[in-house]
Amino acid sequence: MIDERIRRRADFQQATSIQLADGQLWWLPQVSIDSNDPLLYSLIKAVVSADNERERLRDELALTMVLLSHNYELGSDVYPEILGFRPGDPARDELHQVIRQLVVGAPQVTRPELIPNLDRKPRPAGRWGFSAASESLRRVRTRWSLRSE
Repeated sequence: MIDERIRRRADFQQATSIQLADGQLWWLPQVSIDSNDPLLYSLIKAVVSADNERERLRDELALTMVLLSHNYELGSDVYPEILGFRPGDPARDELHQVIRQLVVGAPQVTRPELIPNLDRKPRPAGRWGFSAASESLRRVRTRWSLRSE
């Protein structure tokens, strides 16, 4: 069994506790959207704007993993153990409720959406050597076509 206390980070936050699949209480940090954490912002936005329940559950799982990683030193092998709920486990439903409450209660900071720079002209292909590569590729194809005739 994984010891929750040993895995805590130095900047650990006791904001929201939740029982996970391993039966232990784990702590999720306070959710705040700021420009310093674009991943957290994107995941919260994805949970809020999910098209269907399956997509929302997937995004909530990703958000849970990110929040846990803010509080704990966890490897990828740990997540299946602590988030691998059995079918019908009430702790799973409780986790979904807690995540949805955190998302709804998160202070919404409006950030401008990224807009492609339409004024920027494409760079010439020769700058990166693509034209030279295509020329050599053309020569190889010509040689192979001559051999096959």
